[in-house]
Formats: sequence, C-alpha cells, structure tokens
Amino acid sequence: MLHAFFSLAPLFVALLCTLNIISHWEQRSNAQRSLLVYTIYNVMYFSTTGYFMFNGFPNWLAIPWLLSAWMLDPAFYYTILRFTSERNKLDWKNYLLVLPSLIAAAIQLFHPEFFNSWTDRILKIVFTSSIYAVCLQKVFRFEKQINNSYSETEDKSPRPIRILLVVMLVFSLVEFTANLLPVGDMSNALLYFYWICFAAILYSVVYVINGYQFSALEMEHEIEEDDLEIDNPNSLSLKNVTDSQEQIGKALSKLMNDDYIFLQQNLKINDLASMIGTNRTYLSRYVNQQLNMLFSDYINSKRIKYAVAVLKATPDISLIKLTAKSGFANRRSFLINYRKFTGKPFQENK
Repeated sequence: MLHAFFSLAPLFVALLCTLNIISHWEQRSNAQRSLLVYTIYNVMYFSTTGYFMFNGFPNWLAIPWLLSAWMLDPAFYYTILRFTSERNKLDWKNYLLVLPSLIAAAIQLFHPEFFNSWTDRILKIVFTSSIYAVCLQKVFRFEKQINNSYSETEDKSPRPIRILLVVMLVFSLVEFTANLLPVGDMSNALLYFYWICFAAILYSVVYVINGYQFSALEMEHEIEEDDLEIDNPNSLSLKNVTDSQEQIGKALSKLMNDDYIFLQQNLKINDLASMIGTNRTYLSRYVNQQLNMLFSDYINSKRIKYAVAVLKATPDISLIKLTAKSGFANRRSFLINYRKFTGKPFQENK
C-alpha cells in the first residue's frame, strides 16, 4: 500500500493540477493556459508508468508512454515560450525542439534495439538539459527587457521562473544519476523520495506559472499603447527626434540633475524617451552602452542616492515617507534597491 501511494503521488498531483487549470480557465492568461499541455503529458506519462509498474509492459501502451516521456520537456518549453516571446516572434522556428522528441520516440518504438539503457538515458539527459538551457536563456533575455523598460520591476520579474528552471535542471541531473543504478539496488526510501520529488517539481511548476502575472505579450501591448500616446499631437515627443548619443546624454543629465525626474513613480523608459525627444531604442542604447547600466538600475540608483541624502538631512523620517519621497512605488522595492546599491540593509543606517 505504501509503495502504491508514493509511486502514484506524481499522477495524483498531475491530475489535480490539470483539473485546477481547467476549472479556472477563464481566469488564466493565454500563457498560463499553455501549461495545460504540460500537465496532460504528465498525466499520460505517470499513468502509463504506474500501469507498467503493477501490470507489466503491454505493447498497446508503448506509444502513449514514449510520446509522453519525450514530449514533457518540449511542452514545458512551449509554456516558457508563451511567457517570454512577443506576438510577432512566435513563429515555427520556436517549435523545432519538438522534432527530436518525435524522432526519438518513433525510433524507440519501431527499433527498440537502437536504444540500449545507456544510449536512452544519455540522450534524454542531453536533450532535457538543452531544453532547460534554452528556457533559461529566454528567461534571462526577457528579464533584461523588463529591466530595460521599467523602473519598478519587482512585480514583473520572472525570477521565480528562473529559480524553478535551475531546480528542474539540478533534479534532472540527479534523476539521471539515480537511473544509472539498477532499481533493485535502490532502497524503498530512496524510491519514495524520488517519486515525491517528481510530484513536488510538478506542483512547483504549476504554482509558479499560475502565480506569474506578466508576459512579453503584455509588455508589447504596453509599449504599443505608449507609442500611440507619443504619436499624439499634444505629446512632448513632437520635438525633433534625435539619435545623437551626445544630445541624449545632455538631455538625460538635465532631466535627472535639474528636474529630478527619477522621483516620478513607475517611470518607464518610454516616458523618459518622450521627454527627451528620442525613442526607447536610442535611449536604451545610451543607458546600456554609455552608462553600462540597465534602465531600472540607472533610475533606482539615482533614487537611492537621493534617499540617502534625505536620510542624512532628516534621520527620523519614516520608511513609508522615505519610500514615497524617493520615488519608489512600494516599501519592498525600496528595501531591495537600498540593499543592492548601498550594500547593507536599511535598518543598519538608522
């Protein structure tokens, strides 16, 4: 009974996660809905695996088992793709990682002798690691885009997804190492831990993805809306648009040092570009290349420098007032950036 409980735990979690996504379908974003494909493959994989464990390996279950085993990682990649890719970049090239899975599953089905235990396991870990590496690269690029577009990034940061990917990569390496051992050499306690880890990883994926409320598509919509405002005849950006790095630098310096524009809450790079009379690409290039900083770091470093000066002048100022006065939208954002740019917690300075 105990053996059945632990071995079927991943299947129960997969079923619950699938039902959760379906029951809250209208409340999910398109990116979150794409996770349904991943959970369905998990249901297929763990149900067929469970059947094999208790009833042997019938030929009629080979196709769904092989398909689900090789398609789990591409299905997860598809979900990451929906979060990190803009609408116009989601083309057929993004789905090429599905082909190796289909080819490997077909070869293993019709020519099982081609795969010995070592070949199958090594190819699987290489394939899985490659997919997670590509997912990490896309998440890092998306995070950089966010940091180059917004001054307040805490509620938009894909950091939880990044951490999840690292955990999944480490677990896949542990799984590969464990699979090198014959099942008979593994204690029941180790097998139970192995299955519980599977269930925990699956639950974590659904929990993190459902809790993340931002995507590249939403960012693209915001940029498009900002561009429409910039095209408005009453917009400040009606000045002659400049791409001169020198002129951008002078205008930016004036806005920061004379107008203290960094104190404006929820400042976006489009707002700043509009005030300067350039576009976000030229301004982003100046901040990244000439100042060697991301937009969010540039703005928040100015805010913290200002906050430190305010704190010296009025040491009894409350955290709430200091947060608002220095341009941060919330206390959490202030505390994170204060530690980041001063190297110590806020409390140490009071």
